[in-house]
Amino acid sequence: MKYRADIDGLRAIAVSLVLVYHAGFTFVSGGFIGVGVFFVISGYLITLVIYEEVLAGCFSFQTFYLRRMRRILPALFTVGFVTLIAGYFLLFPSDYTLLAKSFMATVFFVSNFFFWKNTGGYFDSSADELPLLHTWSLAVEEQFYLLWPIIFITLLRPFYRAWRISLTVVVISLSFILAEWALKEHAEAAYYFLPTRAGELLLGALIVFLPKSLDSKMGKGNTEFLSLIALVLILLPAFMLSRGSSFPGINAFWPCLGVALLIFIGRESTSLVHKLLSLKLLVKIGLISYSLYLWHWPIVAFVNYFEIEKIAIVSLLIIFCSVLLSVLSWKYVEMPFRRKQLSFKKALSLMFVFPVLISLAVGSHNINSLGYPGRMAVNGWKDRNGSVSRKECQELDASTYPESCLLGEKQGLPSFAIWGDSFADAFVPSLHVQAMKEKKTGYAFIKHSCPSIYGVLRHEPVRKGITFSVMCKAYTRQTYEFLLSTKQVDTIYLNSAYNWYASASNLQGEAIALATESGEGYERVIEQLVITANMLNETGKRVIILMPHFEPKSYKADVLAYNLLGNERALTYDLTRVLPPHKKLDDLLDLYGLNANVGRLYVHHYICPKPETCQMVNDENDLYLSDGHHISKVAAEKVVPKLFGF
Repeated sequence: MKYRADIDGLRAIAVSLVLVYHAGFTFVSGGFIGVGVFFVISGYLITLVIYEEVLAGCFSFQTFYLRRMRRILPALFTVGFVTLIAGYFLLFPSDYTLLAKSFMATVFFVSNFFFWKNTGGYFDSSADELPLLHTWSLAVEEQFYLLWPIIFITLLRPFYRAWRISLTVVVISLSFILAEWALKEHAEAAYYFLPTRAGELLLGALIVFLPKSLDSKMGKGNTEFLSLIALVLILLPAFMLSRGSSFPGINAFWPCLGVALLIFIGRESTSLVHKLLSLKLLVKIGLISYSLYLWHWPIVAFVNYFEIEKIAIVSLLIIFCSVLLSVLSWKYVEMPFRRKQLSFKKALSLMFVFPVLISLAVGSHNINSLGYPGRMAVNGWKDRNGSVSRKECQELDASTYPESCLLGEKQGLPSFAIWGDSFADAFVPSLHVQAMKEKKTGYAFIKHSCPSIYGVLRHEPVRKGITFSVMCKAYTRQTYEFLLSTKQVDTIYLNSAYNWYASASNLQGEAIALATESGEGYERVIEQLVITANMLNETGKRVIILMPHFEPKSYKADVLAYNLLGNERALTYDLTRVLPPHKKLDDLLDLYGLNANVGRLYVHHYICPKPETCQMVNDENDLYLSDGHHISKVAAEKVVPKLFGF
């Protein structure tokens, strides 16, 4: 295969877009399209190699996968092991265990499935702190290359010659259409899965099928014009798209088409754009692009984890460290293994089997040890495990609802209910234990990300898909109607992230919660909360709203400072400089006429009893917030006993 410097230039553009975007330079708001550029390049080069070797009669699957191992595995395992070592010193136990699990998924090239199951989508804020998140793209590629050589060789048979281009175009079209559909129905899955990204890889493969006679018919003027258009198709989305844009789907098609056009034109012609892509600096960046892609994200993820603001100097340091590590990795890891002449069996043992066994041993020990909590000075980070809320309850399974939502004594008649999202779920395990002690039975109507306000739904079509909004609306309606109609339930606790729902924005910059009748905005959402509480109260039930608790903005960084540096003052907060977390909500509840006998339990007062300062950790080093937002188990145990006596 003839070397093409312009393709290394395209790699440089791809990795630069991704790097600058992740480093925090907001002017490249759509830099994530760089992965699509890589997909098209990879689809073309791999398909071309197979094609030329099949024509020469020398193709073998062993040789094909040997090249893949030498190209992919050494740098991947190096980055993975170094990240695990760094994580030991920097991550909390639960996060370190998650890293170990993601590394085990990475080495088997199924990390796209792992991150689909363990994040709210690629653009979810929680995903920003996962050091191996970027390996989803390697998983997609390797899954493609397990299937594509067999399919491609089949298409090379004379029987398929007349319509192999048409078949490939149809599959490409179906992939992009599927991605568009998935964005509406399964937004979290759309970004990560091979079927929704295969079109990008196949656009590159399609070029190999196109006859070279097409190139010569274009003419110099058309070549220059189309090359310029292709470059615009790549760069324009990088500056026009953002985290709030629908992606992949049609928005991924245009930059991928631009890449495919440049690769196609460059087979036989040279335009000004191709000369620019062949500049030495771009070619050198292209040569280290794989290592640069691998190294940059763990650095970015750790910066995100420490909640370090990406001011210009921080962003530049991210880029500098990424480039430095990638140059060293390319020189001392990538190139030596690429040059090393090994048989398939030896390469398989040295580059895959042996590192995988080490990865499994290290990862399993980490998981069994629960992330080595003994290295931490604090307890309770992300300790919200053990909720008794059930999937059947969240999904309104008609065959088991509402029995699937029970907690406390199973044989008694339910006399209370807690209704809310993950904020309420943080109370449920302790509430279950307390109900057992007091021989009471109740319901836990919990649906994460869905506010306990009738007539209000979670509005995040890009991240969660339109389907989630429909499910949230159905859940709030059914729960509300059930609580209105049931006679034995005499006490209802309402708890959700009310301040957040009323003020946060989704990825598209729109209100994250919509009051379906009265519109969006803080006031409308809280007005619906008042209506919900009053209606339930007017059926003769006691209704208690669990008011917002204190959520320090720098909580995680402060916990890390407390843990790593022994700074005892890090988790002590001056409350005289901030409004009480419940103040604005209190005012609006009064404004919209909350019934006087609807109770308000101030969770904040039990965690921070002093009016001037708040110590967010107890004398046994147990944290009061599990992640900066949700109540920890220890804090819940301080609050829950007050509920039944309130």
